[in-house]
Amino acid sequence: MAARMCRWCESLVPDEATACPACGGLDLDPAGGQSPAGETNSLAVIAFVLAVLWLGGLASAAAVVLGATAKAQLAERHERGAGLAVAAIVLGTIGVVVGAALFFAAMVMSI
Repeated sequence: MAARMCRWCESLVPDEATACPACGGLDLDPAGGQSPAGETNSLAVIAFVLAVLWLGGLASAAAVVLGATAKAQLAERHERGAGLAVAAIVLGTIGVVVGAALFFAAMVMSI
């Protein structure tokens, strides 16, 4: 009886199984082989792009929300993009803080 290895929990799964009985993962590899790369979560990519764009802090706020949503989806869907989601959250938070500081500085200067 041949077995495959689950790329998520690394347990051996019988060949006839369509999903890992231990974790429910669907992307199974032949034992000892390299696992194919999964798809990158599109929400993580969008969040990262918005975090980089900044747009006066508005895009950064959306990046934080989308990045957090992408992190939740990554755990459910077993997709790639965790680094992008974390980077979007960090850059987005910095962008929101900088945008708020610039806004309040402009308000103080106008008085």
